[in-house]
Amino acid sequence: MMFWLWSCPKCRKGRIFRPGTLGGIALHRACPECHRPFGNESGYYLGTLVAAYFLGAAVTVPSLILLIFGLQWPIGSAVGFVLVELLVLLLPLLRVSRAAWIWVDWAFEKSLDDSDS
Repeated sequence: MMFWLWSCPKCRKGRIFRPGTLGGIALHRACPECHRPFGNESGYYLGTLVAAYFLGAAVTVPSLILLIFGLQWPIGSAVGFVLVELLVLLLPLLRVSRAAWIWVDWAFEKSLDDSDS
């Protein structure tokens, strides 16, 4: 997976996520190395939920189609399997979407800073 995504986008040394937390999705408030904040205001990570939703759909919809039309599973069994699949992937999808959100935000801030100079 994209392990560079787990590090601070500014210094690329500090870790975004605190180790030893539930599912590894708890964030540091700021980079332990360069002190760049990872969350700005209330609701900052709301976009990550939307991103995780679409990532989950991108994974589960093809599985559902394959199970129903390819393997001829009953609809109830296929939906049950996909729900379990989604529950298993929930924390990793949230982790990827949070880290990606931080990187996108940093790139946007950097481009604004470059255009001001």
